[in-house]
Amino acid sequence: MMRHSFLTCSLILLTTTVVFAEEKLQSLEQAALRAAAARVAPSVVQIEAIGGLERVGKTLVGDGPTTGLIVSADGLIISSAFGLAQNPNSILVTLPDGKRKPAKIVSRDNSRMLVLLQVDTDVDLPVPEAAPVEKMQVGEWTLALGRTFSASEVNLSVGILSAKDRIWGTAIQTDAKISPGNYGGPLVDIQGRVLGVLAPLSPDIELYTADGKRIDANLTSGNEWYDSGIGFAVPLEHIFSRLDQLKKQELFKGRLGIAIKDTGVGGPAEIATVRKKSPAADAGLQPGDVIIRANEQDITRKLQLRHALGPLYGGDTLRLLVKRGAEELELTPTLLDSLPKYVQPFLGILPERQAEGVVIRWVYPGGPAAEAGLLPGDRLLQLNESDVEGADQLRNSVSSLDIEDEAQLKYIRDGSQANTIARLSPLPEAIPTNLPPARSPDGEAAAAQTGLIEIKIPEEAGNCFAYVPENYDARKSYGLLVYLPPAGEVKAESIRDQWKAICESQDLILLLPEPATPTRWEPSDEAFIRKTIDESIKRFSIGENRVVIHGYQGGGAMAYLTGFKHRDLVRGIVAVDAGVPLRIGTPEIDPINRLAILTAASEGSKLYSRINGNVEQLREIGFPVTVLELGSEPRPLADADRIEIARWIDALDRI
Repeated sequence: MMRHSFLTCSLILLTTTVVFAEEKLQSLEQAALRAAAARVAPSVVQIEAIGGLERVGKTLVGDGPTTGLIVSADGLIISSAFGLAQNPNSILVTLPDGKRKPAKIVSRDNSRMLVLLQVDTDVDLPVPEAAPVEKMQVGEWTLALGRTFSASEVNLSVGILSAKDRIWGTAIQTDAKISPGNYGGPLVDIQGRVLGVLAPLSPDIELYTADGKRIDANLTSGNEWYDSGIGFAVPLEHIFSRLDQLKKQELFKGRLGIAIKDTGVGGPAEIATVRKKSPAADAGLQPGDVIIRANEQDITRKLQLRHALGPLYGGDTLRLLVKRGAEELELTPTLLDSLPKYVQPFLGILPERQAEGVVIRWVYPGGPAAEAGLLPGDRLLQLNESDVEGADQLRNSVSSLDIEDEAQLKYIRDGSQANTIARLSPLPEAIPTNLPPARSPDGEAAAAQTGLIEIKIPEEAGNCFAYVPENYDARKSYGLLVYLPPAGEVKAESIRDQWKAICESQDLILLLPEPATPTRWEPSDEAFIRKTIDESIKRFSIGENRVVIHGYQGGGAMAYLTGFKHRDLVRGIVAVDAGVPLRIGTPEIDPINRLAILTAASEGSKLYSRINGNVEQLREIGFPVTVLELGSEPRPLADADRIEIARWIDALDRI
């Protein structure tokens, strides 16, 4: 009995000791966090933007104060461009001592969505200590600070440093809850040092001006991560290292001017094309070169190259080691803010899809190949003294040239070799008429499942169907038409009935993914759409140059979002009565991952003027845009329109 009482007392004492230790630990943690916040708080300011736009895209801006961080004693303040997206008429900064000062924008860092402000001050302002990037450790405490709710007190949320080297080497990541009002504020460690400046960055889509400068014209990009447990911050140490440069000029992402060969995620950084008049061309880089080192960082996979280039700005010098055959070369291109506008050059042929090498299926009337005397049935042997191995290789080689360049061609016709010269032109926008059918393969076709087939993605609950034409032949190359209707309005059977005959005559497979929310498409649906496309490519014989996303109204907006994001896969966007979503902006031309666009709308559409504006913008950037007019009154597509679209898809593998 005494032993039992002794054990009971011991357990009570042990439990009490543990509880006391836990309470003490929590008290010490809270004290440390409060001390860290207090150390940085004098450098955190409140910013009010007065006047200007009320919205950027669909996002309200300028409806409350935002946050900034003092970065120099003489009044320089860094903040996020998100909080000043409305181009305010005036800016007021409330300093920690309560004084309100007018501020002016000195410059912008367009690569990292930051803005530099200046306030006049007659006293030295407190500058925080930057935490060394190399000593940051994943899992350490982080505090996200802001002056959103009160100019006199900081608000904070607590989390951990969840990742380093994010957003292609430009940011760190935290799981602390970050409100838009805290963008521009500091992310702080437990010692009261600033890890970075909070900004709504996004890894998905890069936007460019028409003259090729990388910008965040979509200043709300990345805001979708708000309150998700995913927040980003630009390391303050990096900001300090560029501060003198930022005081003198706007900063833009550095541009090299190459496209990397599509060899899969783990493939080497092998150059497919080199833009003319680019840093890469001036430094002597060539197609076929494999980049194996960039600024002392070994490159074994192409994604490593993107990480090496991500933090660099225009004007930076890049030290490259490249492998060219058995030789290794050291090259030092100086990156530019922008590249000359790229226009996809055009030879003017459609190649046969089932042929070895490149055999001409059709010659565009009046195009460069026609002017050079090439005919259907000719087999191309050389372009500019380099052997022609296949259609994709020839397409990439042509992409490295400029319009008006002369392409020296060697070809064979009826057993005899000949030479000619073609002067390249821009890609045409008109839909070809009377295209000859693609050549049928020899032999018997293997049995295959046809008709309306369910496409299941094991880890996804979403529904998707594919219509495989009854005459499907796995030896042929099919186009993939991904159709996105207005959510909740059209069923798979009725869409199949509209396209059935066209799929059979034009070698098309119809893919019909459905939105997660039946009443509308959401941006998150693009991941499911991508998976259904990948699954279709595994199951069917799909030509990679004829993967097209076609949407109507809300589905058309979703087609733009998905097509712009998945440039490695999508080669065409067909948008009917739909404009480019305001939030996503437009990406840059990619010489390798080509993208063509077809828009269709009636003059009576509510979006007609906006769609026309999109067409002008897309053409200015360099995209080939085909316009299908639907008359004066709004109407759905007719069979004749679908036939035009199918013929447009048939020509997407043009060279």
